[in-house]
Amino acid sequence: MTRQQPAVFRDFVLTAFPRFFGLNKYRVHVPWAVYVADVLGTTPALDAAIFCITSVFMGRSNHDVALQKSSREMYSKALISLGGMIKHDKIMRSRESVSTSILLSLFEAYSQTREDSWAQHAAGAALLMSMRGAKSHLTGFDRCLYLSFRSFLTAAAFIEGKPCFFEKQEWQSLINEIRKQDMADPRANATISAIIDVTDRLFMEVVKIPGLMYRVNRHLYASPPASPSESEQLISRLYQCKEKIHGLACELRLVASVQGHRNTRGKLSLIGPIPSTLPQTFSNGVLRGTKNCFKILDLLLHNLMVSRHDNYYSPYAISDTPAGSGSLSPSSSPLSALEPMPTGSFFDVPRIIPFHIVSRFRDFNDGVSFPLSEGIQMSPVDKWLDQVASSMGMEAFEVVVDDGIDDRCSSLDVDPQFEHASPLPTREKSVF
Repeated sequence: MTRQQPAVFRDFVLTAFPRFFGLNKYRVHVPWAVYVADVLGTTPALDAAIFCITSVFMGRSNHDVALQKSSREMYSKALISLGGMIKHDKIMRSRESVSTSILLSLFEAYSQTREDSWAQHAAGAALLMSMRGAKSHLTGFDRCLYLSFRSFLTAAAFIEGKPCFFEKQEWQSLINEIRKQDMADPRANATISAIIDVTDRLFMEVVKIPGLMYRVNRHLYASPPASPSESEQLISRLYQCKEKIHGLACELRLVASVQGHRNTRGKLSLIGPIPSTLPQTFSNGVLRGTKNCFKILDLLLHNLMVSRHDNYYSPYAISDTPAGSGSLSPSSSPLSALEPMPTGSFFDVPRIIPFHIVSRFRDFNDGVSFPLSEGIQMSPVDKWLDQVASSMGMEAFEVVVDDGIDDRCSSLDVDPQFEHASPLPTREKSVF
């Protein structure tokens, strides 16, 4: 079984992340499968983590109860070994520690253990990566660690309600540097290059939202109350973030629509297991994810406005920023962009609207079925993992308003052609 681990692990990666790794295969210098083959047998914690992933993957694929039981046993061993590793500062900062933590998070998601358990492991991986520093993730397999798991790290920050370390300047610089390198790679065609360019710039804005959520929450419940100038600064930052995300989403729609016209009669031509429509479906997932961005930003803006006006309700609301109207220049005052609220809107409430972020397992039907070996189709959990990886993490969760107000949050919705996801019923003990 040990000799088979690299091959089985490669099958897991290709099965669970066909869209993400298909589109990003030129971006990683050393892929997971190569790394696993090279290091297997050198680190007990990582060995156990690899074994628990391959065992649960094979156990679920073949309905083998014994293998699934073995995966849980190896998971426990990996946890114990990792606990020993992180007691030593140098070992804690190693790529083996980070990769082990990442695999344990994926195991939690893949095996559908309990609510948000994958996010807790992801938060641990985030801490380890941030301690290593951005420059440590520019080349080699360390670059793969950043690219392959960055969406899950971002999603975990939303769910945990804490700032994402990718918002820090050193990481923003890393994202931008890798973006420039990868979009200029001669192996990437014009469409792939454009998608890398737009989605990475979009990612640089999305990772700022968890920190904005955290800061707005502290501002709203500060004792004594925070100063009005701080409120204006937060409102301005929220507006700028929303405007940038809207502009980049428009760019991505254009890239996706151009690629869509290039497809011949809707047929899928295959290069290996990857359909030619992959860039468009990848873009669709990102665009669906931006809907959560707008919902969160609008809620934060509304709550700040209510707080700023000392709970005095006025018939005004935060304006949207559709193309050609309502957009703000950097010098504009956010308070000057107020306009009458449409009747019956979500924000016809003269008080702070509480909300929280919850992990949700969802089954996605985006019109493309990725053919796997021997005609096997992707399972719902495989689709979920791939979609989370391909959507900057924005489809890993849902925004839940706490007091039963109608879910009509943002007038800047994703176009119907990009609206394909349908939520599954929440399970009693697990949202996966």
